[in-house]
Amino acid sequence: TPAIRVAQAGAKTASTRIRGYQAVPVVGGQRALDRATRVAVNVGGALVEVVVPDLRGAIVLKARAAVVDWRDNDRHLTDIAFLCGLVLDPLGLSAELDAKERASLRRVDLPDDPRMPPWVRFETAIRLDAVETWRTLRAVSRG
Repeated sequence: TPAIRVAQAGAKTASTRIRGYQAVPVVGGQRALDRATRVAVNVGGALVEVVVPDLRGAIVLKARAAVVDWRDNDRHLTDIAFLCGLVLDPLGLSAELDAKERASLRRVDLPDDPRMPPWVRFETAIRLDAVETWRTLRAVSRG
């Protein structure tokens, strides 16, 4: 059965390709996957188990990938913007972030201006909410 995974940085792993993309080794990848859900997906008539990180883990993983993977940085930034648009409770999600996760988000060079890429790819209402979510998640924790 094919496995889809994020390689833990520094771990000795076999080369993993997913839909033509090389897996990106990121620090903290295993921790995000520990909070993941397993989903059965039908691929060409065969059920394949896919590990899907929760929204918090997906945003943090994408942020870390955006910093270390120079091959397709725009894709990572667009994915972060898309994921931010899915967050229903930015303050709640922000409260769940630990210091290392928040620091990972702050290292990402993603503009705060909703008129700039990658935000402009989304409808105005979603774009504005997504940008506000991104600002909230990167803000200094007050707790």
